[in-house]
Amino acid sequence: MSLKKTDDHLFFGGVDQNYIMESLKTGHFIEAIQLLHSELEALLRLLFMISFKVKETDEDKKQTLESVHELNYRSLSNALFIANIISKKQFNSLILCNKLRNRIIHKLFEQKYDVDKKTISKSECKRVASIGLELMEEFTNKIETI
Repeated sequence: MSLKKTDDHLFFGGVDQNYIMESLKTGHFIEAIQLLHSELEALLRLLFMISFKVKETDEDKKQTLESVHELNYRSLSNALFIANIISKKQFNSLILCNKLRNRIIHKLFEQKYDVDKKTISKSECKRVASIGLELMEEFTNKIETI
């Protein structure tokens, strides 16, 4: 991830698959899953905009563009699946990645109150991250060919 710091703001230059894989290798599972989720959402949004020809420069479509930016991961997944832009397998994989990410985030808050509860296994994180990384590659390739 490229990171540039000014006096009062951080600017992020995007995350690539290598950074996510490195996070997994070094045991930063929460970071890896969160970054993966964010990147997938960004790719879904871009795929949506390209597929439905929503352009950032179209002044008359400004409200449409703003609406697209308000769509979340799950809404984008549903819309792209319904429109037959992504496959059922890709849709199910997206939902799996989303469920794991939500479980992790909920466990973060739950864990501090109930330390005896079972947590999420590293192998499950790695498995879902692998699925998510594969989706990133598929969506990137799809976007490049549209």
